[in-house]
Amino acid sequence: MKISFGVFLLIAFVIVTIASFIWKYRGLIYFVGIVFLIWLFFKFFFVALIVILGLIIAYFIRRVQENERMSSEADRAKQAHQEDVDAWRKEQERKYGPNWYQANRDEQKAEANNARNNQATKLIDYNRRWDSIDPYIILGVREVSTFTEMKNQYKFLSKKYHPDVATEANSDAIMKKINWTWDEIKKEQENY
Repeated sequence: MKISFGVFLLIAFVIVTIASFIWKYRGLIYFVGIVFLIWLFFKFFFVALIVILGLIIAYFIRRVQENERMSSEADRAKQAHQEDVDAWRKEQERKYGPNWYQANRDEQKAEANNARNNQATKLIDYNRRWDSIDPYIILGVREVSTFTEMKNQYKFLSKKYHPDVATEANSDAIMKKINWTWDEIKKEQENY
């Protein structure tokens, strides 16, 4: 019994299709499938049509499976998040009792008041920085800042407090202080 090339390709196509679903060799299935479909199209039009429909159905089945997998992963993530929220609520109830939400609000208000107080302190320090003799405080940078950051801050302050632009009455004194600060920082950088 002589097996024609088309039957051989059909058998190969079935084997490769099964293998592609198991091991996901897409390139191989496409190559064998295209060769087989070309041969089938010229030999047996209706058989080729059935095979093409089978491939389209297989494609959509794979897509549905992928969507289901992604959906189940999202459901698991949502469930894990809900478990975390429930655990947090139980922890709050254990800490503060049945009125934990009120205690939590009081705690948040206290944190907001502390933040406002810290901001007020920072504003006071900012206004006093022109009286300082520390170049880093005057410039408003940390000692570990890079030279480029310091230079950018110097340029910013120079533009802001330049006597021709600034509206402050003491802008001349502030500008002298900024220039002195920049000279000190440059000297320090040259010494390193």
